[in-house]
Amino acid sequence: MATAVDFFVSNVFDPVQSIFYVHFDELPSDDTLVSIINNKSIPEKQLTQMFPQFNGMQLCHLLAECSRRAPLAALASRIKAPLSSLLDCDGNGCLHYASANALIRLQRKMMPQGSEDEDEEDEEEMKVYVPSPEVLQEVLNTIEDLAKVHGVDINQTNDSGDTASHLVAGVAPTGEIALAFLQTLHHLGGDMRVRNCDSQCVGMILAEMHGNGPWIDWIISEAGCDPIATSAEGLTIQQYANEHDEDWDSSSTSSSTSSDYDVISPSLVGGLGVIQEEDEEEEEDEEDDEDIQDAD
Repeated sequence: MATAVDFFVSNVFDPVQSIFYVHFDELPSDDTLVSIINNKSIPEKQLTQMFPQFNGMQLCHLLAECSRRAPLAALASRIKAPLSSLLDCDGNGCLHYASANALIRLQRKMMPQGSEDEDEEDEEEMKVYVPSPEVLQEVLNTIEDLAKVHGVDINQTNDSGDTASHLVAGVAPTGEIALAFLQTLHHLGGDMRVRNCDSQCVGMILAEMHGNGPWIDWIISEAGCDPIATSAEGLTIQQYANEHDEDWDSSSTSSSTSSDYDVISPSLVGGLGVIQEEDEEEEEDEEDDEDIQDAD
């Protein structure tokens, strides 16, 4: 009978048959992963192997993206190279995966399977899928571990000059989620003024993707982004925000929402706390409905 180590080596470390990226939600438990990583029969070289078919992604990136903190700590203790030195083919490190890639993964998990109806597909594109506060907090905890425990530079850039903060500003599902994550990154030393290869600071990407909101006030007044600085496109933070809002107003249409998914308006303000409160209110409403039905 194949052991967990045999399975992991054949399915994860095999450069041709690797399923680790496609089926990362089927990874073993943390305890099993830690046991596998600490198994001396697996050489360190395999633990840091790059997979060309996944753009050079490594095991540490997978664990960071999936917020698997205990196995990530075990891996950091087992290998000689610091986690900050393990990069994919585009220069993305563990912090990029633990933040932006994690947000993308969580949103994709919430999306329904592809529909054959084009109208339904268009309708789905108008929805915003927001992971629960609990799983978002796990992502934030992983980010903090990488910075505080593993010494990863919070301002580490990839080949495009993007820090984790740049990527988070671009992929967060809503402005308030972006704000919550950027505040954490800033608290850990993240510099929102860093310019990428397009001469965009974090505030410009935030404004471009989420428009006007309290996140713009924060990125300028608290995080120190220059409101009059311009990108390679010649746009300031405010100009990016205004363009976003104009595009949103002209393209938005009324669309129904599915009760099977967490869908909120991009204008919702308040970060993780508000989402938590909404979840609690929905639960209370459901309980009230059940009480009414019981009374009937």
